Amino acid sequence: MRFIYFAILLSLPLYGQTADDLFNPPPPEVEQALRERVNLFYQSHMSGQFRKADTVVHEDSKDIFFAAEKIQFKKCDISKFSFESNFTKAKVVTGCNFTYLMPTGRADVIAPFSTLWKLEDGKWWWYVVPFDPKKGVETPFGIMKPTDTPDQREKEMVTSYGQGERVFKGLKLSKDTVLMPVHTKSTQEVTLTSTFLGTVNLSLVPIQSLGLEIKLDKTQLVAGETAKISITYDPPAPIKMLDVKTTVVVEPFGLKLPLTITFADR
Repeated sequence: MRFIYFAILLSLPLYGQTADDLFNPPPPEVEQALRERVNLFYQSHMSGQFRKADTVVHEDSKDIFFAAEKIQFKKCDISKFSFESNFTKAKVVTGCNFTYLMPTGRADVIAPFSTLWKLEDGKWWWYVVPFDPKKGVETPFGIMKPTDTPDQREKEMVTSYGQGERVFKGLKLSKDTVLMPVHTKSTQEVTLTSTFLGTVNLSLVPIQSLGLEIKLDKTQLVAGETAKISITYDPPAPIKMLDVKTTVVVEPFGLKLPLTITFADR
């Protein structure tokens, strides 16, 4: 149940602008009424007074809300409204700051959360779509199910592979294989681009290979930014080099983006 609640909150696609958004904006009073209810929902999560959040939860979704483990946020800002069904349903994307417990310790992160709202009896209500274990939950990283193992989830996160690119929903390496000359000193770069609304933390799995150095130019990445991975090889002697594999680790989601360095004898 903890997984379901968190996955629903974090579920994206980050709803893009539709024709309705551009040419048929909601009446100001409709958006203001929704904004007030959304703010109450998240303010209750920030204060830890989750019973107040229940006052905007639809009756059909109260069981899921009560059974779920709650997240106490530090700060939340609404970033996107998307209305449907003649302004009686809405999807709201909110960027929230909270403390995430990782294997290496606690870290403050900012992540995008998406919630569903519907207008009923003149008020906006938070609700969830009934969970189907066969279909799973759509998240920024693909369809996830409570029975998925980390390895299964990692495979599902890969949405495209080919032409030297490995693409994860929200993250993209410019290439996942780098070719280096084995007899001369050279440097190459690989870029990592993020489209997440929140901040992700980056790290490289350490390698031990004589003459090879791999560096990240930044350890945090926000939407639209690019991090550079610099790979330098200075051959200590005319020796044969085997392929070297490293991994870019993306927290707080635990994503792993493999990177392979190969050497050419020319």
